Formats: sequence, C-alpha cells, structure tokens
Amino acid sequence: MEIQEQVGTVLDGATPLSFPFKVVKGDIPLHEYVKVEVGKNVVLAEVVGVGARNPIVREKIATLGINGLERYGYEVAVAEVLGYLEDGRIMRPKYAPKPNTPVYLAGTQALLLSCICLLSRHVCKDICP
Repeated sequence: MEIQEQVGTVLDGATPLSFPFKVVKGDIPLHEYVKVEVGKNVVLAEVVGVGARNPIVREKIATLGINGLERYGYEVAVAEVLGYLEDGRIMRPKYAPKPNTPVYLAGTQALLLSCICLLSRHVCKDICP
C-alpha cells in the first residue's frame, strides 16, 4: 500500500474540468499527476499551471516595492481533470471537488493501474477498480 502524500488543498473556483489548489508542501512541477476525491471517486488530474497568490497585495501595490509582503503569499497550482476509472473506462466527474479537499500526489500504483487498464481493457477488466 502506497503512502499518500498531501501536496495541497482545493481552493474556491473548481469546476468538474479543472481545479485550483493551494500548494502546502514544497514546490510542485508542471505535468505532475495528482489525485483528489470527488464524491465517492478518486479523480486523477495533471498540473497544468503553477503560480503565486498574495491575498493582501493587489497589482498596483506590488509595483510600489513595499518590503515584507512576500511572506503572505503562497503557491497556487491548477490541475486539469483527466477522470477516474469505472468498469475499465475513463469517466469525467459531474461535480467539482469541494474547497478544502486534500490533494495528493498520484502514486505510481494508481498511474500504472490506469495505464494498464486503458491499454488493455479486455485483459484487465476484472482487476480495474
């Protein structure tokens, strides 16, 4: 069994197709795969954008060069939903992940099982979740 490593929490503004999340542990690179619970399903997603956000700084204030404001900032990533496996098929969720839902790195087990099931549905139909 793989250990789940939480890398973030879902922010407001999520849709069934993509979701922003606050990165809570280290940096997350582009094209990293993450997973999040949506209802009873574990949905696989790919990080397609990484940036920063500072809730107390607007663009005009940032241009003034006030020191010390950077400590209030945090990294934000955007993940594009790839889907979840159901009966050997990729399904898209109909609902967005809820704000504050934990976001985890997609472990190699989940990725390998997804690839195997997609590449050979007829062979592994019985083992796909």
